[in-house]
Amino acid sequence: MGAIEKDDVIKGPRIRKDILEKVEQYRRMSLQYRNLERELEKLKKEIQPYMEEKGITEILDETGQGVVLEERRMPDLTTRYTTYDIDDMIEVLDPAVVSECIVEVIDRDIVEAKVLLKQVPQEISELKRYKLRNCFVTK
Repeated sequence: MGAIEKDDVIKGPRIRKDILEKVEQYRRMSLQYRNLERELEKLKKEIQPYMEEKGITEILDETGQGVVLEERRMPDLTTRYTTYDIDDMIEVLDPAVVSECIVEVIDRDIVEAKVLLKQVPQEISELKRYKLRNCFVTK
């Protein structure tokens, strides 16, 4: 890229025209991406139950590409816990309610880091809870 010409910068916060064009391109592509994700999810909601009902694990075309329904061992995660700030909650809520709302959880990232640093035994990883889940994937 050459030197930036005076005409290449718009007035205001001095954002170059090429960057503004890239932002617009990004915005358009992001919208397309979200639309494709919605369409994929609709198709998946039709195909996966059919496969499960019929006991089919894969549907492939003549090139060997298609979709596969496979059982995978997935970490047993929960989204019950939120990012509320504990200090803010303590200020606002009655102490009896606070004690009901605050629970102890294990920070997976810290445990995994300690395993890598060999500060806890590798076997700790085996204590993770898993569920078997059907995963719908492309092949």
